[in-house]
Amino acid sequence: MKKILLLMAIVAVCFGANAQDKKWNVTVGGGLTFPTGDASDGYKSGFVGQLQGTYNINPKFELGLEYAYSTFKGKSGSETIMGITTSYDIDDRIINSFLAKGIYNFTEEGVRPFIGAGVGTFSHKDNDTKFGYAVEGGIKYNGFLFGASYRGAGSFDDVTFNFFQLNVGYTFRF
Repeated sequence: MKKILLLMAIVAVCFGANAQDKKWNVTVGGGLTFPTGDASDGYKSGFVGQLQGTYNINPKFELGLEYAYSTFKGKSGSETIMGITTSYDIDDRIINSFLAKGIYNFTEEGVRPFIGAGVGTFSHKDNDTKFGYAVEGGIKYNGFLFGASYRGAGSFDDVTFNFFQLNVGYTFRF
């Protein structure tokens, strides 16, 4: 929680200093998460909420910070081994991520395709924190963002937790 408040304070101070230039962007969004690999064995899809602040270095390149709150529903079921049936329930997973990222916009106006990459920390509900990465792409149009990303969140409880994410958001420019 302290990290979120610090991030919001930094973004607010920076926006106030450069409000006339409209070089700052705040994107609020959300979407769906889909676990891949090992993670898909124990988890179902879930939801994500995101807050991102970026600074336009030039019309095509942005640098910034992102916070995302991702959820995954745990699977339940039963297995029979040698005639013995056992049931299992896997707890839901929540992953908080804090990333430093760069975004390249291919055009300066109208429909703006983009790609981006970020590195940072991914932590789950037990505060087990891992270093990870994200790669993304999508389009921006009239403040709206439609994108997809792939995130490598490290290993938690002997499960390599990677996931695919579909996002929709809106960008406010300052």
